[in-house]
Amino acid sequence: MLNINLGLGINQHALVDSGSSRSIITKELFERLKRKSVIKSTTKVKIKLETASTEALTSRQSVNLGVKLGRLSWRFDFLVVANLPFPVILGADFIKYTKMNISLSKGEISFNYVPQEQLNSIIEDEPSKNIEHEMAGVKLTEEQKGRLEGLLHNFKDVITHTIGRARVQEYVIKVKENCKPVRNRPYQLDPEKNKAMRAIVNKLLDSNVISPSKSDWASSSFLVKKREAGKYRLVCSYKEVNEQIEFDQFPMPVMDNLFQYLKGARVYSSVDLNNAYYQIPLHPSSRKYTAFNTPFGLFEFNSVPQGIRIGSQALGRIVDEVLADLKYISVLAFADDLVIFSSDPDKHIDDIKEVLLRLRNAGLTINPEKVSLMKPAVHFLGHIIKDGKLFIDPDRTEAIRNYPVPKTIKQVQRFHGMCAFTLNLLKIFPKLVPRSML
Repeated sequence: MLNINLGLGINQHALVDSGSSRSIITKELFERLKRKSVIKSTTKVKIKLETASTEALTSRQSVNLGVKLGRLSWRFDFLVVANLPFPVILGADFIKYTKMNISLSKGEISFNYVPQEQLNSIIEDEPSKNIEHEMAGVKLTEEQKGRLEGLLHNFKDVITHTIGRARVQEYVIKVKENCKPVRNRPYQLDPEKNKAMRAIVNKLLDSNVISPSKSDWASSSFLVKKREAGKYRLVCSYKEVNEQIEFDQFPMPVMDNLFQYLKGARVYSSVDLNNAYYQIPLHPSSRKYTAFNTPFGLFEFNSVPQGIRIGSQALGRIVDEVLADLKYISVLAFADDLVIFSSDPDKHIDDIKEVLLRLRNAGLTINPEKVSLMKPAVHFLGHIIKDGKLFIDPDRTEAIRNYPVPKTIKQVQRFHGMCAFTLNLLKIFPKLVPRSML
């Protein structure tokens, strides 16, 4: 995986794939480059392609772009394709043209005419390097380790910080009849927060998550501080919009019911979808409802935004469609959290491969920083799963353990409410607290 500058306009992760005969960019990236006035002309073509999963694709245009890697730069022709699991693929034609050398054993690229140290800043670590510390736990044979490392290398287009885009029908937000547009003024920000908001908005624009808007709707937006110093998160206040949206009746999983399928499991892996809502495409007719204002302009989401009423249901539909027959057999899913479970390491590696393949085919990506593989126990929804059994995460019960002894009925009721989420695990609890006190 390389960090490149494409068209001298957009910094982008690119997948180097010698198995691809042609170099390709997605239609979405092509449109972003057009908006930045990077693309001057295109060539009409009709070239049929086939993905590694045997999916047939057709490219109907080619574009010549500048490609910059560190201090190196070239101009090269890319085919434009509607759906790809990765926005840029540098294929065998690019490798041959640039005389790129690839070392699979070292995970490195090189050029005979460039010192290797000049390339270090553009080579992104393999996913296996980022999560190597997470692989401790289940004892693996050398063959199993090799299979797992091979998976991580082959699916680095799935395990990436790049936000995916689900290849599903665009989600339609249904609003109530005779609803009136919500119009709110933008909050005023001090110079520091204004600069931070601009940076966040520009990043979302570059990722094609949002676009400039001319909507009649306008919700307020503001920043919330993250734990990291100087870091902020963008929040859109959709409270009034949500009141106008019809509720999606798609059933959400009941947490307590998920855990009954874990009997016999001994090996676990957990992954998180990467900015899950942003991977769900929103139908053009629905984007106007997501418009939010800032001190420097109005924008709307091309994907499902966080805070919108139907977000969980939209995500649930996609996860259900992608994992389908794997759910409750080898995978548990709740929102963007996935847990893969198996009876032994060999089967678990096969199960991981199948999940990654499903995600790739669906255009979804997972966060490399939240991948935990081949573990004898895993954290999931405030619990610890181990040996097919469920335990409460000690961090979740610290407040209960340190709670002072209740002395009044009101205090007992308060304590009982705090313990409610553990009742299914504490069979003895109802015997300790008389029903009349609850």
